[in-house]
Amino acid sequence: MNNEQLKEMFRHRDNLMRIVSEETNIAPVAIMSKLRLREVVQARQIIMWAMIRKHGYSTMQIGTALGRTHGTIWHGLRCIDDALSINAPYTREIKRICEIIKNQTT
Repeated sequence: MNNEQLKEMFRHRDNLMRIVSEETNIAPVAIMSKLRLREVVQARQIIMWAMIRKHGYSTMQIGTALGRTHGTIWHGLRCIDDALSINAPYTREIKRICEIIKNQTT
């Protein structure tokens, strides 16, 4: 990745972080932290999902952007894909936020 591509990736991350933070009322600093509270983890996983599904970044690139390993990124992707495939009450919020992200133009 060259310098411009890195800047673009971090711009996407920051935009997604803003959307998810606004929708979940979880501060970006908490999302980037190592906190393992379910709400924080889900917010982080939504960002991982969007960086792969919407922007096409690799798990290694997302790991760099979020300070996680590529294995953690794969796990987060599977969790959100699973949540989107079922219709349980706890998945409604995840689905709502993912729809907001899908409809963003950047």
